Amino acid sequence: MNKLLKGISFNFKGVSYLFGNKDLWKFVVIPTIINLVLLIVLIGLYTSYFSDIFAYITASLGNLDIQDPQTIWLQIADGLFWVLRLILQIIFFFLSLIIIFVIVFFISTLVNSPFYEGLADRIINIELKKEDEAFKIKTFARNIAHSVKIELYKFFLFIGITISLFVLSWLPAVGFIFMILAYVFSAWVFAFSLSTYPMMTKREKFPKMLAWGKKNASEMIGLGLPATIPIVGMFILPFQVAGGTLLYLELENNEIL
Repeated sequence: MNKLLKGISFNFKGVSYLFGNKDLWKFVVIPTIINLVLLIVLIGLYTSYFSDIFAYITASLGNLDIQDPQTIWLQIADGLFWVLRLILQIIFFFLSLIIIFVIVFFISTLVNSPFYEGLADRIINIELKKEDEAFKIKTFARNIAHSVKIELYKFFLFIGITISLFVLSWLPAVGFIFMILAYVFSAWVFAFSLSTYPMMTKREKFPKMLAWGKKNASEMIGLGLPATIPIVGMFILPFQVAGGTLLYLELENNEIL
């Protein structure tokens, strides 16, 4: 529990750190604008086509409607079908929003990775009192290629395990356990994505990052909990990158391996 609370506390430390170092906001503004645009575009597209998508997915269930019910029993059944259809629409809508949020999160981390890496690198240099390295096109291009590869690894890891947990969540009696596990895993993977940028700046390989994330799983879950809040979580990602970088430094005793 202490490790979980420690992870949560670094969200606040990330906020405090960025407000205490205004020169770091150049790594915050553009990613936040990109996240906002992504959310608006995807939610706009989704709400425009929601009815068509819902009708297509539920086509196998029929219309869930009784045409021209004549008797009281048919009218009651038609009313129950209406309630069932409404419940399904609500569940489908919110599940879809969560899926959209996850998609936006991974597109965001892929597109904004250079900014998040720059933020992590700058914090490391401030904390360890190191000079910033001179900008080099060749080094920048190599870092971008490495970042894309790592983000894709993260994406496929998340999708594979999340789909498995989602399928298992439909099991009778024990399904709710897998739903809880899916939520906890989401918190872990969000924090894992946001706190390993210090390792990405050094072009560490994915297995080493994964081993570090598993070793510090409790802290990762605590750090990642706010990121699981749909919509709101998208606008605190830079602060969590800052908090995740500070957490990484503390866990590694202020040493970059």
